[in-house]
Amino acid sequence: MKIDDSHLIEGYRQIAHGQVQRPDKEAKESALQQTRTAADDVNLSSRARQYQKMKKTAMEAPDIRSDKVEDIRARIEAGTYNVRGEQVASGIVKESVVDTLL
Repeated sequence: MKIDDSHLIEGYRQIAHGQVQRPDKEAKESALQQTRTAADDVNLSSRARQYQKMKKTAMEAPDIRSDKVEDIRARIEAGTYNVRGEQVASGIVKESVVDTLL
């Protein structure tokens, strides 16, 4: 985004030397609005758009996966649910990394 205020400096110089009259408030606001409309432009890189899409998908995902919960609950009740400590640690680290990125 390029900011160029040289036209403002020239305008102030003309007003100071009495070459032009100060614009009324309505004309000034209209000119300001036209400048804002023409100058406001945002371009996102493809990487930024991809990040936004991934973040939106992650935020829309359900917090609880009921199918997994029911499967684990049934295995615990049956006494067949065994988890190695390494798996628990790995899951904690992965979740921590994801939380840090999002």
